[in-house]
Amino acid sequence: MGDNLTAQRRPCANCPWRLDAPVGEFEPDRFRSLARCGEDQSFVIFTCHKSTEDAPIACAGFLERGATHNLAIRLAYLGRL
Repeated sequence: MGDNLTAQRRPCANCPWRLDAPVGEFEPDRFRSLARCGEDQSFVIFTCHKSTEDAPIACAGFLERGATHNLAIRLAYLGRL
């Protein structure tokens, strides 16, 4: 990833992007606040639930399952973010 973006190496055991993750563990507001990451060409990155606002970390589950359309992630892979 780019110099300014860090990411988890693997999805957490309870990552909401995992199909086997427990349902209902995360507040709906958390998903609403990050819903824009799913829009085409978005600059919003779905962050890991273990990160903080001061030190955001990209979610590995998001990177594996839902980030192919995300412009910020695509630029980060190119080293331009």
